[in-house]
Amino acid sequence: MKPDIIFIDSETLSEEELEELVRNGVKGFIIAGAFGTRGHLGKIATSKFCRERNVPVLGICLGFQLMVVEICRNVLKLDVHSAEFNESQTANVIVDMPE
Repeated sequence: MKPDIIFIDSETLSEEELEELVRNGVKGFIIAGAFGTRGHLGKIATSKFCRERNVPVLGICLGFQLMVVEICRNVLKLDVHSAEFNESQTANVIVDMPE
């Protein structure tokens, strides 16, 4: 069986939109990779929505990085981010390790 795929703009995403999608039969979400800060807050919000409602979610590349940020912020209550977005932050949970 081939899955139906619905693309969602993470820049304009709202919790109400996520709730409506789940009510209309969406069984899970993929938080895709991307480059830059565009849409990253929507990706974090989707991660939180799925975690709080026990909805299956898969984070790929940046999507997974932002899932880690969401867990650290909302479960562990840490003031953290990813160095990709804020290098000056003293507590980044995602960093570039070229070595």
